[in-house]
Amino acid sequence: MHDPKAEGRRWLALAENDPAFARHALQGEFFYQVCFVCQPCVAKALKALRYARGARNVIGHSVVKLLDATAEVHPALESLRDSGAELDLYYIASRYPNGLVEGTPHESFTRKQDERALASGEEGLAAVRGLFRNAGALLIRCGDVVCCGREARPIRSQPRGMLHAA
Repeated sequence: MHDPKAEGRRWLALAENDPAFARHALQGEFFYQVCFVCQPCVAKALKALRYARGARNVIGHSVVKLLDATAEVHPALESLRDSGAELDLYYIASRYPNGLVEGTPHESFTRKQDERALASGEEGLAAVRGLFRNAGALLIRCGDVVCCGREARPIRSQPRGMLHAA
């Protein structure tokens, strides 16, 4: 039996992992990887909402297009449009050398771009997490802590990567 809320939580759990990796990449000065990770972070979070509402197949990777399909039901997400448009610029450019006029992604991206991308990724994720929280308690396993939007506390008894709904 298909459980839309469980599927939405699975997608959100995957999106929750991305900012942690992006922070490590930023510390290591792997600048294009931060932009590479933050764009799909928000796309996965938006897909999580669509799946939680019963969608069986959500196609597309553009944050702006996913917002178009989601903001009608969740108007508060409209505030993510500008940062989503900036993140969408990174979708190809951070992945492939021919997405740039010259050079390669690792030569082209800067710390400032990464800091904006990470802030946008975290903002988008927080907005979606808030919608899940308002729809009912949601616990997501993230590394060594379980996050519920308001607090994080260690949970040692569950296998790493487990997803829990309260």
